[in-house]
Amino acid sequence: MNSRSRRIFFFCVVLLATGGATALAEKARPTPRAVLVRPDLVVSGIRADRTGLAADGSHQVRVSATVRCGAAGMVSGGAFKILLEYRDGGVGAYTRLGEAGVASLGCGGATVKVPTATRTFDDRVPAGASRTYRATVDPGGQVTETDEGNNQAATTYRATGCAGTDLILTRVELIRTDEGGSLVHVWVRNRCLEPCASDIYYVIDEHEALPGAMGVEQRIGVRIEGEAEVGPMGTTVAAGRAGMDATYTVRVEARGGSCAETSTANNSCRATIRAGEARRTVTCSR
Repeated sequence: MNSRSRRIFFFCVVLLATGGATALAEKARPTPRAVLVRPDLVVSGIRADRTGLAADGSHQVRVSATVRCGAAGMVSGGAFKILLEYRDGGVGAYTRLGEAGVASLGCGGATVKVPTATRTFDDRVPAGASRTYRATVDPGGQVTETDEGNNQAATTYRATGCAGTDLILTRVELIRTDEGGSLVHVWVRNRCLEPCASDIYYVIDEHEALPGAMGVEQRIGVRIEGEAEVGPMGTTVAAGRAGMDATYTVRVEARGGSCAETSTANNSCRATIRAGEARRTVTCSR
């Protein structure tokens, strides 16, 4: 074997030796351990809504607690519970109201809509009271989570407002017509909690510039929900003369039906539109 052949042979031996060592090193590397994917249960929303009124003025309330589950990958949250508690006045310990179960909730993945679970609880809050509700997901620690510090959320419900119905004339708008009269619009609010279901009229009783003018009226609605305001309503034109001030007494009435008002002292308003004015809005009562 000449010198050139010996060099080639030596190179091949070295190459085979280093390649084998590399293969052995790769075989010796440990396989990475699988990362355990854990869920993260979060109370994403809690709200309290009035569903009715009792005869004693207390509020019937429904509390809704919504839970979502986040994770770095696809995993099931498993079975867990949602605990709802309450306390009055924002102080003191919480009292258990109820508990509801969730069989399973999907977590993670590339879905556009994040899966959620909502459970509801019914309660009755005394009139005038302020009650705080607290929802806790997985209170017993059945699910091992990535974050145990976001499992609670709270909201406060205030049982305010008057029982029954009470209509208030809140605003009157006067718009001059070409003949000198006024188109009259009104805004009416039911300040109490129960709906006013009646034939609701607005009446224009008098016009100071035309003492002999007849009063006019029009039905403007059949229902105003509790604590709601509606308007502008009405298409009636009251009499008037061009170039003269016009003052009208406007009132709202509920006739028949189930709308028994607690007071009618706030149902009327006097409104004046000056000579030369095209439009005027008068605030009557809030």
